[in-house]
Amino acid sequence: MPVYNGNSIEEAIGNGLNDLQLSYDNVTINILSDVLENNLGEVTRQAEVEVKKKESKRTRYAKYGVAFGSGILANRLLSNKIPRSNRWGVLGFLTLFILLLFGLVIGMDAESTPQIQVPGSSRQFESVNFSIVAQQFEDAGFSNITLTPIEDLKFGIITKDGEVEKVTVSGNEEYVIEKWYRQDVPINIYYHTFEPEK
Repeated sequence: MPVYNGNSIEEAIGNGLNDLQLSYDNVTINILSDVLENNLGEVTRQAEVEVKKKESKRTRYAKYGVAFGSGILANRLLSNKIPRSNRWGVLGFLTLFILLLFGLVIGMDAESTPQIQVPGSSRQFESVNFSIVAQQFEDAGFSNITLTPIEDLKFGIITKDGEVEKVTVSGNEEYVIEKWYRQDVPINIYYHTFEPEK
């Protein structure tokens, strides 16, 4: 998977989009690391992101090879490699199999339509600004996002104001990235900020 660098996360994403010649809506982005700066504000480590083209539903279904398997059986049937006495039975089975397959695909498609995947793990979002993380979840399609400040900063030297501590999905910090979630699943983004003045 292509990895792109930049002096900010936005710049790294922009480099990936330019290289792939794609728009933001047509890619999936995983943030690997944020920019690291020294005490003088100089960049000591660039931001790293993975940018890849989103797969279409047709591509995902083709990976399972079901269409290819039924195509091979149909080819053998038509090329007289199956005895004539068995052809009608095989043809009937093949027709039933294809109808069941279409029903399964349509059912899966209808079931998964309102579901989406999270843009990254909680660990990938650590030390990233909460507004960037919130935007990524919004862009992915999530609608129930809560921002929870952790008011523990005094100086903001080691940990910067707005840096994410953790992200939870439905209250769980160890959520599964490959799992499909409903759009309204609770997303909570915990971030560091300064203590309130007394």
